[in-house]
Amino acid sequence: MTGNAPLKRLGRDVLRAVSPRLLDRVQVARARRRYLGDPRQGPRRLLVEPTTACNHRCVMCMDHSPRLERPTPPRSMPFERIERLLRDAAAMGTTEVWLAGRGEPLLHPDVVQIIALAHALGMRSQVTTNGGRLTPEMADLLCEAGLDMLSVSINAGRPETYARVHRAPAGDRARVLEAMERISRRPGPRPDLMASIVLSALNHAELLEFGRDALAAGARTLVVGGMRGVPFDGRDLFLKDADWARVREDLAGLRDLAAAAGARVLVDNIPPEPGTAAGQWPYASMGCFVGHMFAVVDVEGGVRGCCSCVDALGSLEEASFAQVWRSEAYRRFRIACREIPSAGLTPAHCGCRECGNIDDNIAVVWAPYVFLLDGKPHHCGTDVFNLARVDGRWLISGIADNSRACPAK
Repeated sequence: MTGNAPLKRLGRDVLRAVSPRLLDRVQVARARRRYLGDPRQGPRRLLVEPTTACNHRCVMCMDHSPRLERPTPPRSMPFERIERLLRDAAAMGTTEVWLAGRGEPLLHPDVVQIIALAHALGMRSQVTTNGGRLTPEMADLLCEAGLDMLSVSINAGRPETYARVHRAPAGDRARVLEAMERISRRPGPRPDLMASIVLSALNHAELLEFGRDALAAGARTLVVGGMRGVPFDGRDLFLKDADWARVREDLAGLRDLAAAAGARVLVDNIPPEPGTAAGQWPYASMGCFVGHMFAVVDVEGGVRGCCSCVDALGSLEEASFAQVWRSEAYRRFRIACREIPSAGLTPAHCGCRECGNIDDNIAVVWAPYVFLLDGKPHHCGTDVFNLARVDGRWLISGIADNSRACPAK
Protein backbone atom coordinates (compact mmCIF):
# COMPACT_ATOMS: atom_id res chain seq x y z
CA MET A 1 0.00 0.00 0.00
CA THR A 2 2.81 2.35 0.84
CA GLY A 3 5.40 1.12 -1.64
CA ASN A 4 4.77 3.97 -4.12
CA ALA A 5 4.81 6.72 -1.50
CA PRO A 6 8.50 7.71 -2.04
CA LEU A 7 7.93 7.97 -5.80
CA LYS A 8 4.81 10.08 -5.27
CA ARG A 9 6.73 12.42 -2.96
CA LEU A 10 9.58 12.67 -5.49
CA GLY A 11 7.14 13.47 -8.30
CA ARG A 12 5.47 16.14 -6.17
CA ASP A 13 8.83 17.69 -5.27
CA VAL A 14 9.93 17.77 -8.93
CA LEU A 15 6.63 19.32 -9.99
CA ARG A 16 6.90 21.93 -7.25
CA ALA A 17 10.40 22.87 -8.46
CA VAL A 18 9.46 22.99 -12.14
CA SER A 19 6.00 24.57 -11.95
CA PRO A 20 4.47 25.45 -8.58
CA ARG A 21 1.38 26.81 -10.34
CA LEU A 22 0.80 23.49 -12.13
CA LEU A 23 1.24 21.61 -8.85
CA ASP A 24 -1.45 23.77 -7.29
CA ARG A 25 -3.82 23.01 -10.16
CA VAL A 26 -3.12 19.25 -9.84
CA GLN A 27 -3.74 19.29 -6.10
CA VAL A 28 -6.97 21.27 -6.47
CA ALA A 29 -8.17 18.84 -9.14
CA ARG A 30 -7.43 15.90 -6.86
CA ALA A 31 -9.24 17.56 -3.99
CA ARG A 32 -12.30 18.27 -6.15
CA ARG A 33 -12.34 14.67 -7.36
CA ARG A 34 -12.04 13.31 -3.83
CA TYR A 35 -14.67 15.49 -2.21
CA LEU A 36 -17.04 16.37 -5.04
CA GLY A 37 -16.93 13.39 -7.39
CA ASP A 38 -16.91 9.64 -6.95
CA PRO A 39 -13.80 9.13 -4.82
CA ARG A 40 -11.05 7.01 -6.23
CA GLN A 41 -9.82 6.52 -2.70
CA GLY A 42 -11.75 4.74 0.01
CA PRO A 43 -12.86 6.23 3.32
CA ARG A 44 -10.21 7.53 5.63
CA ARG A 45 -11.88 5.74 8.54
CA LEU A 46 -13.79 2.47 8.54
CA LEU A 47 -16.00 1.29 11.41
CA VAL A 48 -16.33 -2.49 11.50
CA GLU A 49 -18.86 -4.24 13.74
CA PRO A 50 -17.21 -7.62 14.40
CA THR A 51 -19.95 -8.93 16.70
CA THR A 52 -23.29 -8.07 18.27
CA ALA A 53 -22.67 -10.33 21.28
CA CYS A 54 -22.19 -8.47 24.57
CA ASN A 55 -21.28 -9.58 28.09
CA HIS A 56 -22.79 -6.49 29.79
CA ARG A 57 -26.40 -5.35 29.98
CA CYS A 58 -25.97 -1.61 30.44
CA VAL A 59 -29.27 -0.16 31.48
CA MET A 60 -29.22 2.68 28.91
CA CYS A 61 -28.06 0.50 25.98
CA MET A 62 -30.25 0.48 22.88
CA ASP A 63 -29.29 -3.11 22.06
CA HIS A 64 -28.73 -5.03 25.30
CA SER A 65 -30.54 -3.19 28.10
CA PRO A 66 -32.46 -5.53 30.44
CA ARG A 67 -35.47 -3.29 29.76
CA LEU A 68 -35.64 -4.35 26.12
CA GLU A 69 -38.25 -6.87 25.12
CA ARG A 70 -36.07 -8.11 22.27
CA PRO A 71 -32.34 -7.46 22.74
CA THR A 72 -30.09 -7.61 19.70
CA PRO A 73 -29.27 -11.30 19.09
CA PRO A 74 -25.60 -12.34 19.17
CA ARG A 75 -23.89 -12.77 15.83
CA SER A 76 -20.27 -12.49 14.67
CA MET A 77 -18.74 -11.61 11.32
CA PRO A 78 -16.50 -14.40 9.98
CA PHE A 79 -12.81 -13.56 10.03
CA GLU A 80 -12.53 -14.37 6.33
CA ARG A 81 -14.99 -11.59 5.48
CA ILE A 82 -13.23 -9.13 7.78
CA GLU A 83 -9.89 -10.00 6.17
CA ARG A 84 -11.25 -9.38 2.65
CA LEU A 85 -12.81 -6.13 3.84
CA LEU A 86 -9.61 -4.80 5.44
CA ARG A 87 -7.44 -5.77 2.49
CA ASP A 88 -9.92 -4.15 0.12
CA ALA A 89 -10.06 -0.97 2.23
CA ALA A 90 -6.27 -0.79 2.61
CA ALA A 91 -5.84 -1.04 -1.16
CA MET A 92 -8.27 1.89 -1.49
CA GLY A 93 -6.25 4.07 0.91
CA THR A 94 -8.15 3.64 4.18
CA THR A 95 -5.87 4.51 7.10
CA GLU A 96 -7.99 3.84 10.21
CA VAL A 97 -10.08 0.87 11.36
CA TRP A 98 -12.43 1.16 14.33
CA LEU A 99 -13.88 -1.98 15.92
CA ALA A 100 -17.13 -1.04 17.63
CA GLY A 101 -20.89 -1.31 17.16
CA ARG A 102 -23.77 -3.03 18.89
CA GLY A 103 -21.65 -5.63 20.68
CA GLU A 104 -18.39 -6.13 22.58
CA PRO A 105 -15.51 -6.42 20.07
CA LEU A 106 -13.28 -8.34 22.48
CA LEU A 107 -15.79 -11.21 22.40
CA HIS A 108 -14.92 -11.89 18.76
CA PRO A 109 -12.70 -15.00 18.75
CA ASP A 110 -10.29 -13.45 16.24
CA VAL A 111 -10.12 -9.88 17.56
CA VAL A 112 -6.36 -9.98 18.17
CA GLN A 113 -5.78 -11.38 14.68
CA ILE A 114 -7.96 -8.63 13.20
CA ILE A 115 -5.91 -5.92 14.93
CA ALA A 116 -2.66 -7.55 13.86
CA LEU A 117 -3.91 -7.65 10.26
CA ALA A 118 -4.83 -3.97 10.32
CA HIS A 119 -1.39 -3.17 11.72
CA ALA A 120 0.32 -5.25 9.01
CA LEU A 121 -1.69 -3.40 6.35
CA GLY A 122 -0.45 -0.06 7.67
CA MET A 123 -3.77 1.05 9.19
CA ARG A 124 -4.31 2.53 12.64
CA SER A 125 -6.73 0.53 14.76
CA GLN A 126 -9.11 1.45 17.56
CA VAL A 127 -11.29 -0.73 19.78
CA THR A 128 -14.25 0.44 21.86
CA THR A 129 -14.84 -1.95 24.76
CA ASN A 130 -16.72 -2.26 28.03
CA GLY A 131 -13.59 -3.82 29.49
CA GLY A 132 -15.31 -7.02 30.58
CA ARG A 133 -12.69 -9.12 28.78
CA LEU A 134 -9.80 -6.75 29.38
CA THR A 135 -7.71 -9.18 31.40
CA PRO A 136 -3.94 -8.68 31.83
CA GLU A 137 -3.41 -11.36 29.20
CA MET A 138 -5.77 -9.69 26.74
CA ALA A 139 -4.16 -6.31 27.43
CA ASP A 140 -0.75 -7.72 26.52
CA LEU A 141 -2.10 -9.36 23.37
CA LEU A 142 -3.70 -6.12 22.19
CA CYS A 143 -0.44 -4.24 22.69
CA GLU A 144 1.59 -6.88 20.87
CA ALA A 145 -0.88 -6.91 17.97
CA GLY A 146 -0.26 -3.19 17.40
CA LEU A 147 -3.48 -1.61 18.69
CA ASP A 148 -3.32 2.19 18.46
CA MET A 149 -6.31 3.35 20.53
CA LEU A 150 -8.33 1.62 23.26
CA SER A 151 -11.57 3.30 24.31
CA VAL A 152 -13.07 1.91 27.53
CA SER A 153 -16.63 2.56 28.72
CA ILE A 154 -16.67 3.11 32.50
CA ASN A 155 -20.15 4.37 33.22
CA ALA A 156 -19.75 5.03 36.93
CA GLY A 157 -17.48 6.61 39.50
CA ARG A 158 -18.15 3.98 42.18
CA PRO A 159 -18.24 0.15 42.18
CA GLU A 160 -21.85 -0.13 43.37
CA THR A 161 -23.05 2.24 40.65
CA TYR A 162 -20.98 0.37 38.08
CA ALA A 163 -22.89 -2.80 38.96
CA ARG A 164 -26.25 -1.02 38.63
CA VAL A 165 -25.41 0.55 35.26
CA HIS A 166 -23.37 -2.20 33.58
CA ARG A 167 -25.22 -5.13 35.17
CA ALA A 168 -21.80 -6.61 35.82
CA PRO A 169 -19.92 -7.47 39.06
CA ALA A 170 -19.00 -4.37 41.06
CA GLY A 171 -15.41 -5.58 41.30
CA ASP A 172 -15.01 -5.45 37.51
CA ARG A 173 -14.60 -1.68 37.66
CA ALA A 174 -11.34 -1.91 39.63
CA ARG A 175 -10.12 -4.75 37.41
CA VAL A 176 -10.77 -2.72 34.25
CA LEU A 177 -8.89 0.27 35.68
CA GLU A 178 -5.99 -1.97 36.67
CA ALA A 179 -5.81 -3.36 33.13
CA MET A 180 -5.75 0.17 31.73
CA GLU A 181 -2.95 1.11 34.10
CA ARG A 182 -1.05 -2.01 33.08
CA ILE A 183 -1.25 -0.88 29.46
CA SER A 184 -0.25 2.71 30.26
CA ARG A 185 2.86 1.52 32.12
CA ARG A 186 3.85 -1.12 29.62
CA PRO A 187 7.24 -0.56 27.98
CA GLY A 188 7.34 -0.40 24.22
CA PRO A 189 4.43 0.15 21.83
CA ARG A 190 1.03 0.51 23.46
CA PRO A 191 -2.31 2.07 22.54
CA ASP A 192 -3.48 5.49 23.63
CA LEU A 193 -6.20 5.18 26.26
CA MET A 194 -9.62 6.80 26.22
CA ALA A 195 -12.33 6.47 28.88
CA SER A 196 -15.98 7.33 28.35
CA ILE A 197 -19.10 7.74 30.45
CA VAL A 198 -22.73 8.09 29.38
CA LEU A 199 -24.54 10.20 31.93
CA SER A 200 -27.86 9.14 33.42
CA ALA A 201 -29.78 9.65 36.64
CA LEU A 202 -27.79 6.73 38.07
CA ASN A 203 -24.28 8.11 37.65
CA HIS A 204 -24.26 11.84 36.85
CA ALA A 205 -23.15 12.80 40.39
CA GLU A 206 -19.99 10.69 39.99
CA LEU A 207 -18.43 12.52 37.04
CA LEU A 208 -15.38 13.76 38.94
CA GLU A 209 -14.76 10.35 40.51
CA PHE A 210 -14.92 8.78 37.05
CA GLY A 211 -12.40 11.31 35.78
CA ARG A 212 -9.93 10.98 38.64
CA ASP A 213 -9.83 7.19 38.40
CA ALA A 214 -9.61 7.12 34.60
CA LEU A 215 -6.78 9.66 34.54
CA ALA A 216 -4.93 7.75 37.26
CA ALA A 217 -5.24 4.61 35.13
CA GLY A 218 -3.58 6.37 32.17
CA ALA A 219 -6.47 7.68 30.11
CA ARG A 220 -5.53 10.81 28.18
CA THR A 221 -8.92 11.43 26.61
CA LEU A 222 -12.16 11.55 28.59
CA VAL A 223 -15.47 11.46 26.73
CA VAL A 224 -18.60 12.62 28.54
CA GLY A 225 -21.90 11.99 26.80
CA GLY A 226 -25.57 12.44 27.53
CA MET A 227 -28.12 9.69 26.99
CA ARG A 228 -29.86 9.61 23.65
CA GLY A 229 -33.33 8.30 22.89
CA VAL A 230 -33.90 4.66 23.77
CA PRO A 231 -36.49 2.16 22.45
CA PHE A 232 -37.99 1.57 25.90
CA ASP A 233 -39.35 3.58 28.80
CA GLY A 234 -36.28 5.36 30.12
CA ARG A 235 -37.88 8.45 31.62
CA ASP A 236 -36.37 7.68 35.03
CA LEU A 237 -32.89 7.63 33.50
CA PHE A 238 -32.85 11.01 31.77
CA LEU A 239 -31.45 14.00 33.63
CA LYS A 240 -33.52 16.94 34.81
CA ASP A 241 -32.51 20.61 34.57
CA ALA A 242 -31.05 20.63 38.11
CA ASP A 243 -28.98 17.54 37.25
CA TRP A 244 -27.58 19.21 34.15
CA ALA A 245 -26.63 22.25 36.20
CA ARG A 246 -24.46 20.05 38.40
CA VAL A 247 -23.00 18.28 35.37
CA ARG A 248 -21.92 21.60 33.82
CA GLU A 249 -20.28 22.60 37.10
CA ASP A 250 -18.50 19.27 37.40
CA LEU A 251 -17.38 19.44 33.77
CA ALA A 252 -15.41 22.58 34.61
CA GLY A 253 -13.67 20.69 37.40
CA LEU A 254 -13.10 17.69 35.14
CA ARG A 255 -11.41 19.87 32.55
CA ASP A 256 -9.09 21.23 35.23
CA LEU A 257 -8.19 17.69 36.31
CA ALA A 258 -7.56 16.65 32.71
CA ALA A 259 -5.43 19.71 31.96
CA ALA A 260 -3.25 19.00 34.99
CA ALA A 261 -2.70 15.45 33.69
CA GLY A 262 -2.00 16.56 30.11
CA ALA A 263 -5.32 15.07 28.98
CA ARG A 264 -8.41 16.42 27.24
CA VAL A 265 -12.17 16.25 27.71
CA LEU A 266 -14.64 15.75 24.86
CA VAL A 267 -18.39 16.16 25.32
CA ASP A 268 -21.31 14.83 23.31
CA ASN A 269 -25.02 15.56 23.62
CA ILE A 270 -24.64 17.86 26.64
CA PRO A 271 -27.34 20.58 26.55
CA PRO A 272 -26.17 24.22 26.79
CA GLU A 273 -26.81 26.26 29.89
CA PRO A 274 -30.32 27.77 29.92
CA GLY A 275 -30.29 31.28 28.47
CA THR A 276 -27.22 30.52 26.36
CA ALA A 277 -27.65 30.50 22.61
CA ALA A 278 -27.16 26.97 21.37
CA GLY A 279 -26.04 28.24 17.99
CA GLN A 280 -27.29 27.41 14.53
CA TRP A 281 -27.39 23.79 13.48
CA PRO A 282 -24.13 23.59 11.49
CA TYR A 283 -25.62 21.65 8.59
CA ALA A 284 -28.03 24.50 7.94
CA SER A 285 -25.16 26.31 6.26
CA MET A 286 -22.64 23.60 5.33
CA GLY A 287 -22.78 20.24 3.66
CA CYS A 288 -21.72 16.99 5.25
CA PHE A 289 -18.84 15.05 3.72
CA VAL A 290 -19.10 11.88 5.80
CA GLY A 291 -19.79 9.91 2.62
CA HIS A 292 -16.28 10.66 1.41
CA MET A 293 -14.39 10.00 4.64
CA PHE A 294 -16.16 7.32 6.65
CA ALA A 295 -18.10 4.09 6.29
CA VAL A 296 -19.73 1.53 8.57
CA VAL A 297 -19.84 -2.22 7.94
CA ASP A 298 -22.20 -4.05 10.26
CA VAL A 299 -22.02 -7.65 11.38
CA GLU A 300 -24.31 -8.81 8.56
CA GLY A 301 -22.06 -7.18 5.96
CA GLY A 302 -24.30 -4.18 5.33
CA VAL A 303 -22.40 -1.03 4.34
CA ARG A 304 -23.79 2.26 5.65
CA GLY A 305 -22.60 5.79 5.06
CA CYS A 306 -22.70 6.85 8.72
CA CYS A 307 -23.29 5.33 12.15
CA SER A 308 -26.39 7.54 12.49
CA CYS A 309 -27.98 6.10 9.33
CA VAL A 310 -30.21 3.02 9.32
CA ASP A 311 -30.35 2.07 5.64
CA ALA A 312 -27.54 0.04 4.07
CA LEU A 313 -26.14 1.29 0.76
CA GLY A 314 -24.97 -2.17 -0.22
CA SER A 315 -23.96 -5.53 1.17
CA LEU A 316 -20.74 -7.54 1.26
CA GLU A 317 -22.97 -10.55 0.65
CA GLU A 318 -23.44 -9.31 -2.91
CA ALA A 319 -20.41 -7.16 -3.77
CA SER A 320 -16.96 -6.17 -2.61
CA PHE A 321 -16.49 -3.13 -0.39
CA ALA A 322 -14.88 -1.25 -3.28
CA GLN A 323 -17.91 -1.95 -5.47
CA VAL A 324 -20.33 -0.73 -2.80
CA TRP A 325 -18.20 2.36 -2.13
CA ARG A 326 -18.36 3.32 -5.82
CA SER A 327 -21.99 2.33 -6.32
CA GLU A 328 -24.83 4.54 -7.50
CA ALA A 329 -26.52 4.27 -4.09
CA TYR A 330 -23.39 5.63 -2.39
CA ARG A 331 -23.10 8.40 -4.95
CA ARG A 332 -26.66 9.51 -4.21
CA PHE A 333 -25.96 9.39 -0.48
CA ARG A 334 -22.95 11.68 -0.87
CA ILE A 335 -24.97 14.15 -2.89
CA ALA A 336 -27.78 14.13 -0.32
CA CYS A 337 -25.30 14.84 2.47
CA ARG A 338 -23.55 17.64 0.60
CA GLU A 339 -26.86 19.27 -0.34
CA ILE A 340 -28.41 19.35 3.13
CA PRO A 341 -28.22 23.19 3.26
CA SER A 342 -29.76 23.79 -0.16
CA ALA A 343 -32.34 20.99 0.04
CA GLY A 344 -33.27 21.60 3.65
CA LEU A 345 -33.50 17.83 4.08
CA THR A 346 -31.24 15.22 5.61
CA PRO A 347 -30.67 11.79 4.02
CA ALA A 348 -33.52 9.37 4.66
CA HIS A 349 -33.44 7.52 7.98
CA CYS A 350 -30.31 9.31 9.23
CA GLY A 351 -30.09 10.99 12.64
CA CYS A 352 -28.18 14.01 11.36
CA ARG A 353 -29.81 16.38 13.84
CA GLU A 354 -28.41 14.36 16.73
CA CYS A 355 -24.95 14.01 15.22
CA GLY A 356 -22.22 14.04 17.86
CA ASN A 357 -19.52 14.99 15.36
CA ILE A 358 -20.43 18.61 14.77
CA ASP A 359 -20.49 21.15 17.62
CA ASP A 360 -17.01 22.49 18.48
CA ASN A 361 -15.08 19.98 16.38
CA ILE A 362 -15.95 21.50 13.02
CA ALA A 363 -15.35 24.81 11.29
CA VAL A 364 -15.98 26.37 7.90
CA VAL A 365 -13.62 28.72 6.07
CA TRP A 366 -14.89 30.87 3.17
CA ALA A 367 -12.14 32.47 1.10
CA PRO A 368 -12.36 34.45 -2.15
CA TYR A 369 -9.74 33.59 -4.75
CA VAL A 370 -8.38 34.79 -8.06
CA PHE A 371 -6.98 32.11 -10.40
CA LEU A 372 -4.01 33.43 -12.37
CA LEU A 373 -2.89 31.97 -15.66
CA ASP A 374 0.36 33.32 -17.05
CA GLY A 375 0.14 36.09 -14.48
CA LYS A 376 -3.32 37.26 -15.58
CA PRO A 377 -6.71 36.72 -13.88
CA HIS A 378 -8.41 33.75 -15.54
CA HIS A 379 -11.43 33.40 -13.26
CA CYS A 380 -12.52 34.25 -9.72
CA GLY A 381 -14.69 32.63 -7.09
CA THR A 382 -14.94 31.43 -3.53
CA ASP A 383 -13.31 28.42 -1.89
CA VAL A 384 -15.10 26.69 0.99
CA PHE A 385 -13.14 24.44 3.33
CA ASN A 386 -14.90 22.21 5.85
CA LEU A 387 -12.54 21.54 8.76
CA ALA A 388 -12.71 18.79 11.37
CA ARG A 389 -10.67 18.70 14.56
CA VAL A 390 -9.14 15.23 14.96
CA ASP A 391 -6.79 14.46 17.85
CA GLY A 392 -6.33 18.18 18.48
CA ARG A 393 -5.44 19.03 14.87
CA TRP A 394 -7.62 20.79 12.31
CA LEU A 395 -7.87 18.70 9.14
CA ILE A 396 -9.62 19.51 5.86
CA SER A 397 -12.69 17.25 5.57
CA GLY A 398 -14.26 18.82 2.52
CA ILE A 399 -13.50 21.28 -0.26
CA ALA A 400 -15.93 23.07 -2.58
CA ASP A 401 -15.68 26.11 -4.79
CA ASN A 402 -17.49 28.11 -7.43
CA SER A 403 -16.11 30.15 -10.31
CA ARG A 404 -17.10 33.12 -12.40
CA ALA A 405 -15.53 35.73 -14.61
CA CYS A 406 -13.47 38.19 -12.66
CA PRO A 407 -15.06 41.64 -12.37
CA ALA A 408 -13.49 44.33 -14.50
CA LYS A 409 -11.23 46.66 -12.60
